[in-house]
Amino acid sequence: MEGVALTLFRLHTDACTGHYGRQDRTGKSCKCMIHVEGQLGDAFVRSTTRTRTWSKAEKLAKAAEKAEVWTDPSDEDLRSEDDPALGEPIDSVIDAFLADCRDPKGRNIQGPTFSKYQTVLNRLKKFAEEHGLTRMNELDATVKVGDLNIKLLVVFKNGWPTGPLATVKTIERLRTFYRHAVANGWCAKNLALELDKPKNLPAIDRLPFTEEEVGALVEAARTVKFDVQQPITNFEVETFILVMRWTGLALCDTALLQRSDIKGDEIRLYRKKMLRNPKRKLVTVPIPADVLARLKKLPLINGKYYFAHGVKNIKSQDEAWGKRLKQVFEAAGVEGTSHQFRHTFVTDLLEQDYDISIVARYIGDSVETVEEYYSHWIESRIRKASDKLRATNAARLAAVSV
Repeated sequence: MEGVALTLFRLHTDACTGHYGRQDRTGKSCKCMIHVEGQLGDAFVRSTTRTRTWSKAEKLAKAAEKAEVWTDPSDEDLRSEDDPALGEPIDSVIDAFLADCRDPKGRNIQGPTFSKYQTVLNRLKKFAEEHGLTRMNELDATVKVGDLNIKLLVVFKNGWPTGPLATVKTIERLRTFYRHAVANGWCAKNLALELDKPKNLPAIDRLPFTEEEVGALVEAARTVKFDVQQPITNFEVETFILVMRWTGLALCDTALLQRSDIKGDEIRLYRKKMLRNPKRKLVTVPIPADVLARLKKLPLINGKYYFAHGVKNIKSQDEAWGKRLKQVFEAAGVEGTSHQFRHTFVTDLLEQDYDISIVARYIGDSVETVEEYYSHWIESRIRKASDKLRATNAARLAAVSV
């Protein structure tokens, strides 16, 4: 007689964390013991699996169906399932973290960013299942790869279908997940800290935004919902972003921008973080007409500030606007920092062959600083100039030969 597929169900108790009734065989979102029943060969089986982990119970059931006989698992078989030293179930920890990500009172992560966490953690679930892992601390084990013993989490990382920069971001998300798990006592340590990031990558805060990314950030600024206690409007946040993009001002200089800093259609100010520096630099940069028109529509705070609510110092304004822009970045699904607006502005000018000394004056830095931080763009300009010189020399030599 052919074996019939076994049925798994949780046998709920009065202490059930899912508040299921004793006879409820559909409820699974709890930690009650899993039982099995069904026909195997000529015998009817009804027994406990002695495990609370669904994936482990499924493996036991499949093995029994293949052998057509149910064998109670030994203590050795189930040791890892019930040993608290091995941490909480991987699936449960991932589900709890993702729930906190979407919770308005938790991490409150927006859709695009949430999906990136979901992608890497779904990969982790699949990896754990493929390697027979059920508990968080089991990921600290090693496996034999060739002649070497390699950490399981390293094997997991090596299987990611991502490039170097995306791998860096994925490691950061995995570290955030583990940090949350450790803080809640669900595992012993942050294993993701042991993962090495790819080297020789350009710092992300030095990369310019694409036009599409700037557009997405502006669009998100128009619609994102800020805390009701925040004394700001979406128009104000959108204008803030446009000022940073089209003037290259640093975050704190934008946040503390005053009406007196604008002369005609130009911003003229000394950078706030260098006011006490004897080598302080004067920023002199034109403002696009439409951005200037938006500034004039903003009600002045204390009769002089455009954006500085609350305490008017660098640290408090950096923190306040940093948090607001972080919400915009998450809502837009754009990875980066506010400092990239400054680098977008500079890169745009360098690609248009503006003189480096003029660019330095616009952003209030030295020529040496521009050359250091934008060396990859300077090299591009040098190559273009060299190609032009080669063509000129070739033309002149051809003329002399004639």
